Amino acid sequence: MKKCTVILRKDGTIEWLHPPPFPLAVRQVSRQRFSEILPVNPVKRAAFRVLRRLFGETGRVAAWTRSWAVLWRAEILIGPRRGATRTSGIRAVLLDWEENQWAQQVQTK
Repeated sequence: MKKCTVILRKDGTIEWLHPPPFPLAVRQVSRQRFSEILPVNPVKRAAFRVLRRLFGETGRVAAWTRSWAVLWRAEILIGPRRGATRTSGIRAVLLDWEENQWAQQVQTK
């Protein structure tokens, strides 16, 4: 049997290191956000959302919004842990929490 190696990138693209052993029909892939981290303050949260809609989730403006010194709130949006939240003044703490929540959800499948 031929071996197939696939890399799934964070941006949703797929890279084949070895060709697949069978023909694959490529169709449109949809992305769904597992969680989100937003400022707790309603005014800053609104500004954050407006800036993200205008400038996207990558680039200098997105990086700047991630650096804000505010109280952040993370929420799980899908799966059995949907609705779980955590708040912190340090965004990196919430990123670690999100990753842990994702790992726990994947392990339970």
